[in-house]
Amino acid sequence: MTLLVALSPVLLVILFLVILRLPAKIAMPLSMAITAILAVAVWQVPVVHVIASVLDGAIIGGSILPIVFGAILLVNMLKLSGAVESVRHRLCRVTPDPRLQLILIGWLVTAFLEGIAGFGTPAAIVAPLLVTLGFPPIAAVVLTLVADSSPVTFGAIGTPVLVGLERGLQAGDGSAAMIEPDFINQVAVRAATMDLAMGSFLPLIIVVMFTRFFTPRKSWTEGFAVWKVALFAGFAYTLTAAATAAWLGPEFPALAGGGIGLLATIILIQKRIFLPRTSWSFDQESDLSSRPENTQIAPAPASMGFLRAMLPYVLLVALLLISRINALPVKEILRQWKVGSSDILGTGLGSLIEPLYSPGFLFLIAAAATVWLHQMKRQQVRESVISAASGIPATAVSLIGAVAMVRIFVNSGINASGNESMPVELALAASSTFGSAWPLAAPFIGALGAFVSGSATFSNLTFSHLQYSIAQQTGINPEIILSLQLLGADAGNMACVHNVVAAVSVLGLQGKEGTVIRYTMVPMLLFCVAAGALGLLVTWSGY
Repeated sequence: MTLLVALSPVLLVILFLVILRLPAKIAMPLSMAITAILAVAVWQVPVVHVIASVLDGAIIGGSILPIVFGAILLVNMLKLSGAVESVRHRLCRVTPDPRLQLILIGWLVTAFLEGIAGFGTPAAIVAPLLVTLGFPPIAAVVLTLVADSSPVTFGAIGTPVLVGLERGLQAGDGSAAMIEPDFINQVAVRAATMDLAMGSFLPLIIVVMFTRFFTPRKSWTEGFAVWKVALFAGFAYTLTAAATAAWLGPEFPALAGGGIGLLATIILIQKRIFLPRTSWSFDQESDLSSRPENTQIAPAPASMGFLRAMLPYVLLVALLLISRINALPVKEILRQWKVGSSDILGTGLGSLIEPLYSPGFLFLIAAAATVWLHQMKRQQVRESVISAASGIPATAVSLIGAVAMVRIFVNSGINASGNESMPVELALAASSTFGSAWPLAAPFIGALGAFVSGSATFSNLTFSHLQYSIAQQTGINPEIILSLQLLGADAGNMACVHNVVAAVSVLGLQGKEGTVIRYTMVPMLLFCVAAGALGLLVTWSGY
């Protein structure tokens, strides 16, 4: 009964979103309410702590809404100004083949943006770009989420490692981080090295998923036809990321891997190396041009130049990069203003958010600059704002419900039942079941944390010390187990609820959250299985 209750947040999400196919605006508040009742009735969490957890969830969920609003606003403004058409025409000149566009934009640009910002920002930028190229909106969301997995270890300038892993290890007795001075870096390098066997194949996986599930012909072979380019792009990222992790540390592997991989793959395509014998285009798939309601604003003629059209995106990327580099004073300046509470209702629970440091604030700056850069009319700006705001209420209900459920789940360690918190109880139960075969289970623990919380950083904070302790108890090299924690958290990012809610909201697909999770759940589980099998093999080999 204890384990069933501990697993209830995951089971409720699967039941309501995936099986019953309820929209997130209904499913997530309902899941939150049931989790709250079970926490009080079975886990014996004080009611005041449950209420504080819900309010904490409202603070965190509210901090995500500016990202969603800013992303929708920027996309709508670029549509009205004619920039979207200009960008689409230029990208089609690089390659008109959607399979190759997906590799370039869906995989490598996503990795680059993950390295800069993380926290759901890549999907908010890349998914709309894919839609402008002709991809079905549901495909754009699903494929971007699947691609935004392997780079997550080093997302947001290394936050999942430097904050999640390092502070997670220090949350216990501190001994885990004291083994040797560069222990954290060694774990990061090992994770990047192990990812060569999995992340390198993600570009091929997303292309095959696209041609099999999101085109009328439902073809496997049309996806596999670009296997050479896909594997080149995959290894271009993973090899660069592994080398960067070894030489420079965990801050820049995703950024370098995405950027260098993108340039190398563009050159490969332009030199027509490894290209398939037959071309493929959306003209052959005429029914793939559907658009969600809130992107139906009629674009202006594609009269502006490509560089001018891209300036808002260039500005956004520059702002994200400048605001994330520790060596610059901008980061500390933006993080000085904090709102929220660290002691809600006297419980010691709560969160402080940094509005100016949020990617949402930078989206708004880029959107404001677009008015001047593209000389937009007042009516165009007004239509863009109204369209962007129309879906925010439903998104707010979904996000706050999801995050509040997570906070109850995490804070359940404060109870009168004598249990650990729900996630820790699940991990302990798994460790007693698997024993020396723990490498098979370790990635699933990382994925569980990210799937429920929506954050690889949070998953690493929650489970790193526990994973280290289990490694010591079972006699397994802690570097291996912690690497599997990082890789599992990456996988969980594919299907985590709040990323899904945010991504579908940007494209006006509210109500399709369960559909997205059904598509992303399988690659998430396969990634964890592959990571676990590799971890077991590495453990047996003594590497």
